[in-house]
Amino acid sequence: MKRRVFDLYVQDTGSELETATDNNKSFADWEAERMRPPRWLLRVLGCPGGGVLVAVAALLLLIPAVALLIVVTVLCLPLRLIFWHCCGIGEPVFPPRRKGRKRGEGEGERGGGGDVELGERK
Repeated sequence: MKRRVFDLYVQDTGSELETATDNNKSFADWEAERMRPPRWLLRVLGCPGGGVLVAVAALLLLIPAVALLIVVTVLCLPLRLIFWHCCGIGEPVFPPRRKGRKRGEGEGERGGGGDVELGERK
């Protein structure tokens, strides 16, 4: 990405030197001028309460996007279950249950599940 920006700098200024000369700007100055926010945003942010206005507008755009994401997820989960169960397409949504020993079997008298011995308390 940086290489493409530098190539644009070379095309615009005709200079590959990164230091400022009499006729052209340095790469840092050229990049700072080029990467400036739009004028309308600077104007809105310059007004009192402009930052709050921009934040509220961004929030108003973000809330419907999140709601749409939730709706799509809720609608696609049953479809995924149906396709997996009926057609065998895709991976299972929920991990399969283990068959074999039941819960509590092989755990000994104490109900613990491992071979770990606890040391004595002093």
